[in-house]
Amino acid sequence: LEHGAVDRIIDRREMRNQLATLMTLLTKQPAASEVAA
Repeated sequence: LEHGAVDRIIDRREMRNQLATLMTLLTKQPAASEVAA
């Protein structure tokens, strides 16, 4: 990720969830389930 590239093959129906997960990890934010708890 030093050059800003992420390469994944996922089903289109899972894309929103996977993007949210990646953004959470890359920005070091708490997961949505942790915030809601």
